[in-house]
Amino acid sequence: MRIPRLVLALALVVATIVGVVACSSPEARAEKAYREVTELVRENRISEAIEKLDAIERTYPGTKTAERAHKDGLLYRGLLNAVDRYPGEQARDLMVRTARAIERYRSRHRAAPDSLERLMPEYLPEIPVDPWGNRLDYAREGTSGYRLTSWGADGAPGGSGADADLRVRNGEFVSTRGAKR
Repeated sequence: MRIPRLVLALALVVATIVGVVACSSPEARAEKAYREVTELVRENRISEAIEKLDAIERTYPGTKTAERAHKDGLLYRGLLNAVDRYPGEQARDLMVRTARAIERYRSRHRAAPDSLERLMPEYLPEIPVDPWGNRLDYAREGTSGYRLTSWGADGAPGGSGADADLRVRNGEFVSTRGAKR
């Protein structure tokens, strides 16, 4: 039995309409937008990807893709936050290692070193440089006291965020409000 051409054409038109409607469903549109997010992430444009994820969540609520966009948005925000905090964490670790070296020197010699150079090579392998490329600022205070400072990303006293100063005095982290060189 042969199917008339008109019936075949009609079936093709109906299949095309169903395909277009299916592709224009909220889930399909959200998936298309999500593929754009994937490309942004591949290009390391994370902030833009987060904005796009937020837009998917707002525009297509209740879809599985919106749920995935929400979860991925949290993940990417966390990663960006960790990347932003990383130099500060490195600086704190460096300050702790340097203060420990000073404390070992001070315990052995009953005095703080005159300079950080005095710690090499027995206590430190090299002069400590913070994640922003600046040498730690060291000053002996009295005979056995000392002050150790990282001036933050800007290399200048004061600041907040990455520019915030880190200071150790006699083995303990202290506030740097109003710190002067």
